Amino acid sequence: GVPNHALWKRFDEACNEAHKVVEAWLEKVRADAAEHRALRVALIEEVKAWAAEHAGAADLKAHNRALHQFADRWRDAGHVGEKVFAE
Repeated sequence: GVPNHALWKRFDEACNEAHKVVEAWLEKVRADAAEHRALRVALIEEVKAWAAEHAGAADLKAHNRALHQFADRWRDAGHVGEKVFAE
């Protein structure tokens, strides 16, 4: 049949409106990912400093407690995707 240009124009406008919503969502996801990455990098540096500071300590219960606290903070820092994990 003959193309309906008015219908195509409505479809194009609807796609453009939907794209605005998707762009806003993607910006939010990118901002959240950057924030989560910054938290994880800071936590990694903190763990390295803690490990260097407590290298010779013999209190295993305190070590275990501190490691569990670091693990909880890591979990709370947000999702780690496959691509980020590979880095």
